[in-house]
Amino acid sequence: MRGLSTVRIERRECSLDIKVRLAYLIASYNDILVGECYEFDDRIPILLQAAEGKRLSVIGHNITVKLTDTETAGNAFVFEDVCPPGVGVPPHVHQREDEILAVLEGEFELFLDGKTFTASEGAIANFPRFVPHGFWNRTQQPARALFVVTPGGSFAKFFDELSALPSSVPPDPATVAKIFGRYGMEILAPQPA
Repeated sequence: MRGLSTVRIERRECSLDIKVRLAYLIASYNDILVGECYEFDDRIPILLQAAEGKRLSVIGHNITVKLTDTETAGNAFVFEDVCPPGVGVPPHVHQREDEILAVLEGEFELFLDGKTFTASEGAIANFPRFVPHGFWNRTQQPARALFVVTPGGSFAKFFDELSALPSSVPPDPATVAKIFGRYGMEILAPQPA
């Protein structure tokens, strides 16, 4: 449980008016701000159809962002991942977020807390913070999953930074690891071939 003793909790002040305000607790890991101050009224009612959302190419994954921290008042970041064959995310640990994966199509090989599992359509996995996890599409067909990250504070910036890497060449593992580190995540093992 690396980092627990170094986590500092701060309270950000929000201006008060007639609306009820939420003074959102901010966790700071290595002095990186990971949250914002939101009003309860900042939650935005929204409906996205299956093909809607912001599309990104993130280290080989075809990501569609469905809901951001802005739309959920910081509570969640929701995205769909169409993972091509042979692509995945190596084992890593989140210091700030919990993550849920729901397999929509295909099959994933999941690494969770030292064990390997196969997750097929309809499976749901819970990746709590501080627990090593990763996933891989070992099949010959694309696999698709819906992810819910809570809280959602810094994931939009994390994805924006990863999607800015050149997509025409494989990403430099050291660069990817530095980006993960800036957002409170540590890659534990090199990406399998």
